[in-house]
Amino acid sequence: MVEELFVRIVRRDEIETEMNQLNGKIKTKDLENLAIVRHESVEHLVAHDKDYEEAKVKKCITPKEFGRLFKLKPYKLALV
Repeated sequence: MVEELFVRIVRRDEIETEMNQLNGKIKTKDLENLAIVRHESVEHLVAHDKDYEEAKVKKCITPKEFGRLFKLKPYKLALV
């Protein structure tokens, strides 16, 4: 169970340096996400996006891998 969430709003002007460094290395639609991950030193980017894999983003893991880090067991959702 996640007991605490930390929220911080990152303004675009704060990540300009990272965006300039990454521009052309990853698709434009993913550029801001990766720039924020680097700027904020986020430990893991949780995503299914193949573009991160192709760009060799080492911090990107799937939701299933993230669950394993915390020894979480998946469960089936009941459709109502």
